[in-house]
Amino acid sequence: MDTKSEAQDTPQATMPEGTQAQTPTLTGQYLYCIIHEPNTGIVWDLKGVNSGVVTSIHYRDLAIVSSVTPMVRYRLSRENVISHELVIEKVMSKGYTVLPIRFGTVAKSQDVVTKKLLESRYWEFEGLIKKLEGKREVGVRIFCEEKYLFDQLLKNNPHIAKLRDEIAKKPPNETHSDRVKIGQMVQEALKVQKKNYQEMFLKALKDLSTDHRLNDTLGDKMLFNGAFLIDSKKEPDFSKQVEELESRVGKDFQFKYVQLTPPFNFVNIVVHLEEE
Repeated sequence: MDTKSEAQDTPQATMPEGTQAQTPTLTGQYLYCIIHEPNTGIVWDLKGVNSGVVTSIHYRDLAIVSSVTPMVRYRLSRENVISHELVIEKVMSKGYTVLPIRFGTVAKSQDVVTKKLLESRYWEFEGLIKKLEGKREVGVRIFCEEKYLFDQLLKNNPHIAKLRDEIAKKPPNETHSDRVKIGQMVQEALKVQKKNYQEMFLKALKDLSTDHRLNDTLGDKMLFNGAFLIDSKKEPDFSKQVEELESRVGKDFQFKYVQLTPPFNFVNIVVHLEEE
């Protein structure tokens, strides 16, 4: 099992792609996450998007982690997203329960953040932090070689294997419609096969989590792409369950386990400050 922590392998934040070549005269606040922190004098010693020094904006016992930024619209590029997520991961690593804010959120001023976000949605954020306290997100991605999947498909669908063998005995110019038909049959069978694997993997893991999300799989080799919200104290048990599942399904499946990340799949605070 390939086990990693996202924060450990994340590059340092760099100048994001997609910003304007010349720095605009107007500046604002780039927002990363919301935390419980009554200490207004906290120093983060971090740099974030556009190399801005990370600070925080406070209201009562809540704070929004932020940095000064030009008033630009940030492009959704790998470099920009890494800069954004790195700050959130570093804050979480200091022991905070974090509420991630949607990538690219920029406010005109600290006053706007305080009045239009922290003050107006105070009880909402307090409730979310309480709900997520002591919990972390982990990710499980499972891959399999295409040849193995196809061999299993033929084994479980003998009618497809029979049609394939019949087509192979005929000249190519006589089998066009049959090849189209078998191609459609294989695609449908692969969808059913992938769904069955996903249900099996999810059933084996979900009972140790308080919530889960199934994300889209990428490419033909990825069978499962799941995010699980777990109690931090139960992470060793969850990790053991992943190892046991990997051992049970065998060497034809490759597991990638991403440990203890911010709850990006379960909280993504969206704010609308464009008119403020």
